[in-house]
Amino acid sequence: MTWSSNRIIKLKQPIKKVTVLPQTHDVQAGEFEQGLNRSGDQPLEDILQMSKTEFQQELDFAYRKGLEEGKLSGYQQAEQDFQQKVENLAGVIKTFEGQQKRLFAQVEDSLLGFSLKIAEKILYELPPFIPGMIKKSINQIVDMLRNEPFIEVYLNPADLESFKEMQTEFEKSLPNLNKLLIKTDPRITRGGCTIATENGKIDARIETQVEKLIHELRKTVATFSSEEKSA
Repeated sequence: MTWSSNRIIKLKQPIKKVTVLPQTHDVQAGEFEQGLNRSGDQPLEDILQMSKTEFQQELDFAYRKGLEEGKLSGYQQAEQDFQQKVENLAGVIKTFEGQQKRLFAQVEDSLLGFSLKIAEKILYELPPFIPGMIKKSINQIVDMLRNEPFIEVYLNPADLESFKEMQTEFEKSLPNLNKLLIKTDPRITRGGCTIATENGKIDARIETQVEKLIHELRKTVATFSSEEKSA
């Protein structure tokens, strides 16, 4: 093969040293290779083989880099998608909470009023007589009578016998008692009573006890409603 001085040879690895031959004649292939060898460079086959190895290494490196970048890009995209879903869910929950508060504000008065009416109906429709009710009514006010020397009890005639059964125990619980009078009054609902002392009158009638319960219930409902509106 004849080597011409006008031919351009492209190599992957740069030539460290070039030996310039006279231009008076064409350079033969053997002479060109010998000139390279004399200059201390590697053989052409080694240069080409090294270029192939380096190319394969560069190709492998580019592949691994692309794979890693692809994974990273995939992770980042997945993270963005997850974050978006979390934000969407938070928005749904916030919207639901707002609607729940508005809905409760609209119906709470009606709902609580309805519950109160049911409670009142149950209390007012209790049986007119519950066995032993007079004893419970008396026991509820014993602490208010401990310092009273004079006590006058008014109760329904049908409760007189029940009261006499507990009279001894009742008197023992009142250390300052000097005089006890028991009177019947058919206008008093069975199970309740009224008591008169030197300091005033105590109303323990069934109707009064029911009214007190309803008043406490209404007070509780009003407090609950106020707390919910301010929340």
